[in-house]
Amino acid sequence: MSHYSHTLPAAAAAKFYLEQGLCVIGEQFGEAERHKHPEVLAAFMQACALAQIAEVHLEQLDSLSRVLDRGFGILASSLDCGFQNLDR
Repeated sequence: MSHYSHTLPAAAAAKFYLEQGLCVIGEQFGEAERHKHPEVLAAFMQACALAQIAEVHLEQLDSLSRVLDRGFGILASSLDCGFQNLDR
């Protein structure tokens, strides 16, 4: 299954999950079975959507972590310079 940008509109994402779900379920259980159990397709689509949400949140947390690391680095450097000036 290929990934796509998380900026994809919701309807396009749902269509993508639907198409992927039908394909995967058909491969797993047979073409005749894939339309007989819509609850399996719904569960597949929900799992995909939740995985995408988790991926977006991880990207945002990673970005926040980098910003905080830079900020704490600047703060530590400033404090270090301040303490060095006190020693003079």
